[in-house]
Amino acid sequence: MTIHAKFRTFDETIRLKRFAENAELREKRDRVLTRLRGGIQKQFPSPANRPTFDFFNQGSYEMGTGVKPLGGDYDIDVGLVLNIDISHHRDPVAVKEWVYKAVKEHTTDVRFRRSCVTVFYVEGGEPKYHVDLAIYGKDAWGNHHLASGKQGGATDQRKWVRSEPKRLTDLVDRKFSGEDANQFRRVIRYLKRWKDFQFSSEGAAAPTGIGLTACALSWFATQSSSLGFYSYGTQAAETDDLGVTTGLVEKIRSNFTMGYSTAGLGERIRVVLPVPPHNDIFEKLSNQQMQEFKQRLDALLGNLRAARKSSEQNACQVLRRTFGEDFPA
Repeated sequence: MTIHAKFRTFDETIRLKRFAENAELREKRDRVLTRLRGGIQKQFPSPANRPTFDFFNQGSYEMGTGVKPLGGDYDIDVGLVLNIDISHHRDPVAVKEWVYKAVKEHTTDVRFRRSCVTVFYVEGGEPKYHVDLAIYGKDAWGNHHLASGKQGGATDQRKWVRSEPKRLTDLVDRKFSGEDANQFRRVIRYLKRWKDFQFSSEGAAAPTGIGLTACALSWFATQSSSLGFYSYGTQAAETDDLGVTTGLVEKIRSNFTMGYSTAGLGERIRVVLPVPPHNDIFEKLSNQQMQEFKQRLDALLGNLRAARKSSEQNACQVLRRTFGEDFPA
């Protein structure tokens, strides 16, 4: 096998199927939604006063960039759009409580979190799945706003935050086409597995999956475009996943600059989400955490470059130390 073929085998091992392909994920999601509908009906017996909702799949499953978690506990992201005008419901926490009360007895572990309500499924005493229910309302113009805040939290921390996750999924879907799109998603999955493998055991604040996806949206270049031509559906764009992964990591690393943040002056990377709320994805990392991220990127880049210069056998050893034992020997 060539190194590229081994990357493809690696991708097949770590890739999570999208909702349309995964009956088990759909079953878990649909059970929660059924419980939610029944719970809302109990809270609002009169149909005239009962809030209705629509749902959509969001996150990496919907984008096709999901990877299997190393420790189990699969994360299923569902957006709930309540058909309410947020100007008539100023407190988003009160709205989230409708959802929490409706599903809180669905399993033994249901949590009210700042950005969502989470339903955990446990198997054999270990977490196996959790379903994050992100609750949205609409403004007078039909824009989506995420209900943010905790029970008992300060009033100024209870906010409706403009958020358009479906537009982000559309951007990922439209970024490339054909084999370029397939390669784009594969490389995002490689970086997500690198993040899970390299950050999982030491307790350092890892970059988020959405952060790595936003980096790829900003700086990913397919092999065909980096060579100065376009493949238009030919096989050229899928011949060197190692090379294009190296190229993306080089671009991420080169975008670290000195600057000020809420953490003070430090060397940081700033990546703005291309849809509302247009926030800096990495703004919550402290300067120390940002330095750890940069150092691990340096190590990743060094390993990728070493693998490109090594024999196939040595390259696989380097890549297994980088991505874990799911990378084929």
